[in-house]
Amino acid sequence: MSHKIKIKPSSVRQHNRRIDPKLRFDFPKGLEGNKTHFSIYVPSTIEVDKPVSKEEFHRRVMEVVDYVRKTFGGSTRISGVGNYFSDKKSKPVTESIVKVEAFTTPESYNRHDQDLKSFLEKKKQEWSQEALSYEYNEELFFV
Repeated sequence: MSHKIKIKPSSVRQHNRRIDPKLRFDFPKGLEGNKTHFSIYVPSTIEVDKPVSKEEFHRRVMEVVDYVRKTFGGSTRISGVGNYFSDKKSKPVTESIVKVEAFTTPESYNRHDQDLKSFLEKKKQEWSQEALSYEYNEELFFV
């Protein structure tokens, strides 16, 4: 279902004119948003600190993107660099990551949460990871 949102022309900055602070966008009144936010951090290493090929990293990212799209309707990818201290190797590890994030309804999340957990556990084993980082409503967890 799409909603058309009307924006009053006077509430938008035009030609570097200052916006009256009393004016504001008049939405999302009456709209129900996707309140559940989660992110999956896709690692670029195997066995803690060994980099995978660019092709393998891309395959991992697209596998997660495809899963999230099919299960929850879509996602956003954000590239970054992660670091942590590895208990297994007793040293710090820095690696490229891609954060695949999505918003959904609580009902949709609850309907698919066990499947998502199984997916993450499978990827942890398949990718030879100590743990996978998973964010849920601004809290970080390790699978």
